[in-house]
Amino acid sequence: MTKVENYMEKAAASLAAATSAATASERAFHHRAHCIWRRLLSEAELAQNNPEASAKPPVKRR
Repeated sequence: MTKVENYMEKAAASLAAATSAATASERAFHHRAHCIWRRLLSEAELAQNNPEASAKPPVKRR
């Protein structure tokens, strides 16, 4: 399993958990996790498609 596939699986699991969560706190937790996995997924896809771009340090988003 590649890193991209692993991140896709984790993002899907987080989204499913967010939709089935009982409380707002649980939904928020799983939604944040989903957003993190999606960001990691986009960075991994970028690195896979363009190895030269991945050599540069990432820009801090916050």
